[in-house]
Parts: sequence; C-alpha cells; structure tokens
Amino acid sequence: MRQVVCRNVSSNLELTLMGTRMCWTKSDRPDHSHANCLRYITAAIAFVCLVTIATAAIHYNKIYRHKIQCQQMEATLNSLRFHRPNNYSKPQWDYLLGWTINGYANCLRNYGSINATKFDSLIRDCELKVQQNKIDTAFIDWYWDQLEKTTTNGQSYALRYRPTDTSTLQSIEFETFGLGVE
Repeated sequence: MRQVVCRNVSSNLELTLMGTRMCWTKSDRPDHSHANCLRYITAAIAFVCLVTIATAAIHYNKIYRHKIQCQQMEATLNSLRFHRPNNYSKPQWDYLLGWTINGYANCLRNYGSINATKFDSLIRDCELKVQQNKIDTAFIDWYWDQLEKTTTNGQSYALRYRPTDTSTLQSIEFETFGLGVE
C-alpha cells in the first residue's frame, strides 16, 4: 500500500506521495517546517472530498428525478382504472391494465435501463391521452411500443407479456390482478 510520508532529512524536507519522492532544500522552504507539506496534503484531500461530494450530488439528483417520473407514471396508469372502454368487460380491462402496470414496474422503474428524456416524453403523452380520454386497445399497444423504445429491456419484455392478443382477451372471465377497475 502506498502512503504519504513527510519528514525532515538532514535539513531538507522530503515528501513521498504515492511513490513519488519530492525534496526541498533549506533555500526552497524558508520556515523549515512541515507546514507547507501538510498544507498541500490537506488541499489534495479537500479537493478529493469536494469532487466526491459533487459526483454523489449529481447522481442523487438523477435518482430523485427518476423517482418523481415514476410517481407521475404510476399515478397516470392507476387513473386508467376509471377509464375502461365500453367494449371491454371489467376482467378484460383488469387484464390489460394489470399487465401494463406490470410492464411499467418491471421496465420503467429500473433506473439504470431508462432514457430519462424519452421517459419524460412518455409521461407527457400518456397524461395527454388520458385527459383526452383516448383510452382503448390502440392506447395500450402504443404504450407497449413506447416501453420498448424507452427502456433497454422493454423489447424482450413486450415480446413475452404484451397483453393485447385478442384470442387471450376473449378468454378472460375473471379479474386477474384485482385492480378494482370501474
């Protein structure tokens, strides 16, 4: 392990920092003390601490932003319980919405696999479609298409779990997820 050594060697000040040896003679250091050496070490430690804190703050800000995005998306998807299209039974809408919420939870809540800009756009577009009451199978398909584009694992997830297959929807008789759709 490398270490910092600061010592007086026959009236010269010697500093060994991470394997690099630096020496100062009496003429280089007017006060002949360890004070300058310690100032440099303190300044280096302070700089490293500041860089570490700044990096952590930037990372925390990104995670916090993602948390806010997730809360917005979750609220929008949960509001769909009250926007059931007339051509779907409650169990069918529960099935469609349940898998859609599941897709959100398994793909969009994963901080490391998301494009934040595309996620913002997806949230805005979803909220707009809900406000305009444009909720139907086309909306669910559109959402899953966006899920594929927004996340790194969305495409493989959508291949396995996209709920809009009409033959499956026709066979749904009971509420699968228990979301309490209206």
